[in-house]
Amino acid sequence: MTTKTGQLIRIIECNHPIPVTIGKIYDVYADNNDLFQGGGEKYIIDDEGKANYSVWTLCKVEEV
Repeated sequence: MTTKTGQLIRIIECNHPIPVTIGKIYDVYADNNDLFQGGGEKYIIDDEGKANYSVWTLCKVEEV
């Protein structure tokens, strides 16, 4: 089961070829995987409409 966390992030900088837009605000989702504490593994839906789990490690983001 996937849920929207209510958290929003903005992409500040990204020097990797992943489908996100600098300055765009994305909703954060969680997959409710029991292996991860705090509500599951978090991800965004990228510009290609796919779940993107790597945005936190490959891009500079801020909560909005």
